[in-house]
Amino acid sequence: MAAEDPEAQQVGQWLDLALGKDPNEAANQALSWLGDGSIALGAQRLTAFVRSLGLENTFIQGEFGGVAQAPIRTPSNQRERPNTRPDANMQTTPDDMATLLAAIYACTQDAGPLRQRYPETLTPEECATILFYMTHNELRSPIWRGLPQWDERWIVHRHGMSPAQQGDVALVWGPTGPYVISVFVFNPGLVGWEVANQSVADLSRIVWEFFEFQRSQGGPEAGAPPVLTPPPGYVKVAQEYAASAANPSAQ
Repeated sequence: MAAEDPEAQQVGQWLDLALGKDPNEAANQALSWLGDGSIALGAQRLTAFVRSLGLENTFIQGEFGGVAQAPIRTPSNQRERPNTRPDANMQTTPDDMATLLAAIYACTQDAGPLRQRYPETLTPEECATILFYMTHNELRSPIWRGLPQWDERWIVHRHGMSPAQQGDVALVWGPTGPYVISVFVFNPGLVGWEVANQSVADLSRIVWEFFEFQRSQGGPEAGAPPVLTPPPGYVKVAQEYAASAANPSAQ
């Protein structure tokens, strides 16, 4: 499906909204499209896709914001501890999300599991388009805020939040090159977002400083990060997005 096609443009707008503005409604529309009009079938196909990449702890059973009667059994949710009270309708782990985001970046370099598993149907340009849409996530915390001179850093990320749970996964262009960091926080005592955010920001800073030290000891130079650009036929869904190093033109 060419990006200039009306159907591709519509799917792109749903992804844009889901990653940047209005997660549930747009994501459910994309799921319905994936399932030929059925959100349930779209969820099954999405789960089958991530499972084909070996992400056995990730699934979705229905619409975003929906409720499932019983979760799909996974190695992660069969452990007694820690019990982070995951959503029965959709679940994942920090490791699965880090693996997926790393695979998307590797795909942009014509490498990695996505290109190996889907060489005829998923191109490096399409994977770069995913990263472009991720630049429209305008939340600058918590991983982002943990970076030194954070407003100058090349980063794309996606977060998730609920009253007792918080997660963030990011692709960062670090001192020695790109790296992925994924952090989930379970906060049943409802200590407050400030405490959880600061904890994740501190972890982000420590990881950056590790690669900074590695570079000072003769590690590889990072090189120039990619500039992410919109796909052909891109149609804006917002008047303006905040500019960032990954998308300086804020398209």
